[in-house]
Amino acid sequence: MQSCGRGEASGVRHIVKLSQFRANPDARERFPRYHGAVEAHIRNSGIEYTFLRPNHFMQDFFNFRPTIAAQGVFYACAGTARVSIVDVRDIATMAVLALTEPGHEGKTYEITGPEALTHREMAEILSEETRTNVKYVEISPDSMRHVLLDLGMSVWQADGVLEDYETYRRGEGSRITTTVEDVTGIYPMTFEEFTRDYIEDFRRPAAGAA
Repeated sequence: MQSCGRGEASGVRHIVKLSQFRANPDARERFPRYHGAVEAHIRNSGIEYTFLRPNHFMQDFFNFRPTIAAQGVFYACAGTARVSIVDVRDIATMAVLALTEPGHEGKTYEITGPEALTHREMAEILSEETRTNVKYVEISPDSMRHVLLDLGMSVWQADGVLEDYETYRRGEGSRITTTVEDVTGIYPMTFEEFTRDYIEDFRRPAAGAA
């Protein structure tokens, strides 16, 4: 049964879906499982598709801004895992090409940044670029859950983030792809470039500043 017939009837010819790294309807983690289920639904619809599967967003670090700016520290339960984080601007470039150029139909693109970093290495880069002392502090998953809830996340979303962090600790977020460069011809943004572009968001105010 093709339940997306309304899309065809309305003239929709091509769906570009923002999915997730490791999307699979049989995944045990909720985010890749639900993305995988939606991908399967789209495949069965008969409409042309392109799936963009990015890894962890660099811009998710904006959730850490309050403690980085105020205390020079951010907290997570990543352990020593390496994650090939990607700038969302590279994902947007991929989406534009998929929507405006032929040849991307039926493709699934797994999108990462150019390097896989630990959270401690990210803290070192933040320190260097902001010229302040930024530290990463390892906390338990339960403590991180409280942090996420304090940020305003729903329980469902917070638990999903913790599931993703568990996959990182198992080493499942470290793979690096060349997809961005292969498809766009542009080398993907590094974490240094991301930090530099948003440096004022992460820089701690000088002592005594209002």
